[in-house]
Amino acid sequence: MDSITTFLLDDGNNIYDDLYFSFPAGNYGLFLRAIAETVDNSAELVLDITSLVHAGYYRADEDVIANTIQGQLNSALPYQKSIILNEGRSDTLILSKSLELLYPHLASYFSFMDFDTVKTDGGTSALERTVKSFAAAGISNIIIALFDNDTAGVAAFNNLRKTALPKNIVPLLLPNLDIAKAYPTIGPQGTTVDNVNGRACSIEMYLGENLLRDAKGDLIPIKWSSLDSRINEYQGEIIGKNEVQTRFHKFIKEIETDKTKFHEHDWVGLRSIFQMIFSEVSKL
Repeated sequence: MDSITTFLLDDGNNIYDDLYFSFPAGNYGLFLRAIAETVDNSAELVLDITSLVHAGYYRADEDVIANTIQGQLNSALPYQKSIILNEGRSDTLILSKSLELLYPHLASYFSFMDFDTVKTDGGTSALERTVKSFAAAGISNIIIALFDNDTAGVAAFNNLRKTALPKNIVPLLLPNLDIAKAYPTIGPQGTTVDNVNGRACSIEMYLGENLLRDAKGDLIPIKWSSLDSRINEYQGEIIGKNEVQTRFHKFIKEIETDKTKFHEHDWVGLRSIFQMIFSEVSKL
C-alpha cells in the first residue's frame, strides 16, 4: 500500500475522537458525506451494519436513516428555546413579564410570539392556523400553543387534537381555575353564578383575584355573548378586560420599583399556567 492509504488505515494515527480514518470531521455524517463525494453519482454505496443489527443496536426492519436524522434533531432540543404561541399581543406581554418575575432562572429558555414586529394577526383562529403552518414547515423547536380556556379556545383546541401534529408541537388550554367554578355572570337570563371554566377563562381571569374585584370588593362579572355552534356553548368575556390588564401592568411596574409588593399579589392563576407548560416541556 502507498503511504496515504497506510496513513488512512492506521488506527494509531487516529488519536483524536474527531478523526475518522484520519479524516478531520467533528461529525460522522460529514465523514460519510466526504466519502460519497469521492465516488461517481451512479455508484452504489453500501454501509454494512449487519454486526450492529446482530448486536441489537438496530432492528432488521428499522429505518436507520430516518431514525438517525431524528436522533440528531432530538439531541439539539435541549439547547433550543421552547416557543410559546398564544392568542394575542396582550397575552405575550402578560406571560413574558410574569415568567421573568416568577421564574427568572427559566425565562431565557422560552421565546414568545412577537406580534408587534411581524404584525401577526391575533385571535383563536389565527393561532390555530399558525400551529398548522409550523407543523407543515417541520420546525424542530418545542412549540406550546396556548389557547384561552373559553368556548372559542376549546373549539380550536379540539380541532387541533384531530390533526396529526408532530410530537414537538403541543396545543394546550389554559388550566381550569377554582375561582371560575362559581363565578358571577350576566346573560339573557339575568345575573347568575356559573362554572365558566372552558367557557370564559381568557388570560385576564389568571391575573390574580385581587385584580378581578371591583372597588366594592365584588368579582367583576362575565358577560355572555354569542353561541358557538361547534360545541354548543356560549362565549363569555370578563367585563372591562382592558381595565383588568391595565391594573396588572401597573402592578408589575410597582413591583419593579418595590420588590416587597410581589408578595401582595395573587399569583395562583399565572403559576398554574407555567407549571402546566413546564410539565409538558419536560416530557419532550
